[in-house]
Amino acid sequence: MLGEALATRAGDVVEQTLARARRHGVGAGSDQAIPGVSAGSPAQITEASTFAIARWLEGDRPARESESAQRTWQFYGELAATREASLNDVIMHCLCWRDAVADVLQQSALELHASSEALARARQILQAGTDYGFLRTSKAF
Repeated sequence: MLGEALATRAGDVVEQTLARARRHGVGAGSDQAIPGVSAGSPAQITEASTFAIARWLEGDRPARESESAQRTWQFYGELAATREASLNDVIMHCLCWRDAVADVLQQSALELHASSEALARARQILQAGTDYGFLRTSKAF
């Protein structure tokens, strides 16, 4: 239920993430391609990550095992190799994404009258995906 709602609102997550990143002065807060990075733009990676978490919420394999996750790690690895963004910028972008997903999940839970337990479980999955992402990303840098 919440995974489907999150997938439906992936565009909202992208918009919120990029807006938050820009407010924080994050270099990876653009929807434009980054020179030397073939795996996609920050907006595309944000969307792919959102869909991965949405599928995990719906019972699919953990987001870290998905093709979207592999593409995300490639993106961050290429960012590190080209030095187009600092590790701090990447971490801040990830936090902006996590917070945007959490906001959309909260709003969706209210609209769907989801139980507090369902929302808590969704937040746990989101945090687990974020934690794993930080570990993988820090290895690239």
